[in-house]
Amino acid sequence: MPFLQFKPAEQSFLAMARYLNRHLDAVVLCEGPSDVELLKLVVGEPGVSLGVTDCGGLRQLYEVGRYMAALARVSRKLRSLGVMVNANKHKLADRARALAQSLREHELEVGEFQPVSEGLFRLQLEQRTLVICVAGLEDMPVDRHCIEDHVLKALVSAGALDLDYVKQIAEELRQMASIRQEPPEVGAKDVLEALNLDPVEETRKLSAERPGAVRDAFRRLVRLVEELQRAQPGQK
Repeated sequence: MPFLQFKPAEQSFLAMARYLNRHLDAVVLCEGPSDVELLKLVVGEPGVSLGVTDCGGLRQLYEVGRYMAALARVSRKLRSLGVMVNANKHKLADRARALAQSLREHELEVGEFQPVSEGLFRLQLEQRTLVICVAGLEDMPVDRHCIEDHVLKALVSAGALDLDYVKQIAEELRQMASIRQEPPEVGAKDVLEALNLDPVEETRKLSAERPGAVRDAFRRLVRLVEELQRAQPGQK
């Protein structure tokens, strides 16, 4: 069945609570719009009723996450929650632990932190399964790691970009930042912008031409949805 997208900032809390309680098996919260579009694109149609939303930034994601946890506690249907967050300059596990700690500090019932696979972590939150997916690939030659790392990997794996060329562009961007007296920190998003490549459109094209390269690069996102589905009654 298709993803259901909603906007917490634009819907009344009561209307959203009613919808979650009655219709959704799982929800994925994302930092920004490109995260949502890439998730829907690479995963396809999930096997459960799954909602996804762009929270409008990291701070808002933490806030919406607390609301969702409170809703899940009383929901008759919602069984699992997913959070997709960018690693930025943090280690993958450190970023996930910071999110879990934030939930604990707001007096939510948070269980033991369990690594699932690279960048994917599972724990119990208010008697529901919470799966945290930290986006970013540490082997990409950038300073800030995010969902666009996975786009670069897909392009490199498909032969559409050369990794040495990516390194060259990243270094040129660092030098330009230094000249402007800005922090010389580059992300994959900056590299793609310098090359006039839209991450969603490039991934869409690759999905049609080289689906194996896309699935391999975004394996973490695919596994996120698989874990959310596994948490549903009758699933293994």
